[in-house]
Amino acid sequence: MEEHTRQMEQRLKEEQRARLEEQERVLEHHRKEYEALLQEGFRREAAAMQERITELELEKKKMEVGTWIGSALNLLSSIFAPLLYVVAGMVPTIVTKVCRKM
Repeated sequence: MEEHTRQMEQRLKEEQRARLEEQERVLEHHRKEYEALLQEGFRREAAAMQERITELELEKKKMEVGTWIGSALNLLSSIFAPLLYVVAGMVPTIVTKVCRKM
């Protein structure tokens, strides 16, 4: 089970990395197109392209933040999961002792 979880996490990380790389490729393409529009004198089209570039950069930053948050949550869960198992294992013992005293 633990191995399966680790493999799933690895696959998710790889997919996230691939999405970020694709986002960067799209951004680079748009930046080149923006420069070409400016050089050819299409200022209005270039302005629209710049807006799209800004939107894509914001989306990319959100994806990166999501990756960081996910990593932090994974770290916390790996730290606290064993503690939860210990506490969960203690609950029946505590309940049994309380019931015996009644």
